[in-house]
Amino acid sequence: MSLLVQSKYDPPIGQIIDLSEGVKSIVAPNASYMTFKGTQTYIIGRGQEVALIDPGPISESHLQAIEFALERTKLLGVFITHSHTDHSPLGRIISKKYDVPLYGFGNNISGQSVFMQKLSQGNNLGGGEGVDTGFEPDIQLSSHDFISSTDWDLEAIHTPGHMSNHLCFSLNDSKVLFTGDLVMGWSTTLISPPDGDIGQYKASLAALLDRKNQLYYPGHGAPILDGKTLVQEHLKHRIQREKEILLAITKQGSNILEIVEKVYPELSEFLKPAASRNVFAHLINFFENGLITIDTNNPSTKSKFFLK
Repeated sequence: MSLLVQSKYDPPIGQIIDLSEGVKSIVAPNASYMTFKGTQTYIIGRGQEVALIDPGPISESHLQAIEFALERTKLLGVFITHSHTDHSPLGRIISKKYDVPLYGFGNNISGQSVFMQKLSQGNNLGGGEGVDTGFEPDIQLSSHDFISSTDWDLEAIHTPGHMSNHLCFSLNDSKVLFTGDLVMGWSTTLISPPDGDIGQYKASLAALLDRKNQLYYPGHGAPILDGKTLVQEHLKHRIQREKEILLAITKQGSNILEIVEKVYPELSEFLKPAASRNVFAHLINFFENGLITIDTNNPSTKSKFFLK
């Protein structure tokens, strides 16, 4: 499977894009190898009452674009899929300016599994890439919480994996789902412990297959018209990657860099750090499930991993 879904997707940065009835987007000017063309901010609502999903990074030009889009409307709330710096920081500024609540699942460690919490204590797991460390929602949301206006309803679905406080939002009990970074329109997502958790990620993807949402609006990349098929492909991709990582561990044990060289033989040096984080996430999941052991019995980025 190609990791790129629509490599030719090239939206106009900073302009209001009408995606479907009651859904508009504005792409932030933060393109990078991790964010593709930029973070997509969504404005929900057909009438005067609107909601904002993922206002994005601190950017004066993006703030101005959002303010222009909100003219002649009444903003009811700012909704955050997760607290990475390309999604949430501008939310606090907009929340204060418009005197509306900031909605989210919780702070940066909310939703972490008990295993990951224990593992994080005293171990060199690294991680923390691009985390909005000061994020705190005004109103905490859990799965199946609903927020409504006169013409729209948003349902929150807790979907940890990419980050433990990650939420998706379903619009109007319909086929539309705002997927943040859980399912993106250009690549599979980065899982970086302890913020990311492969076990939670696979469970969250599986949960989406039980829902009727089909059209996905991601945090990065093009709209996904057949969301469930892509989710199935992502699950198959992770299962295949698990097999490759296990096969890459030698009888003498292997460290992360050795595994990366075998699993990603043609990957550029520039992308190997991100690949290492994904491999580390899989190794932690193997350790949790008793498939491997570790030289120090405490995983770190410098550990050596052994098959049981």
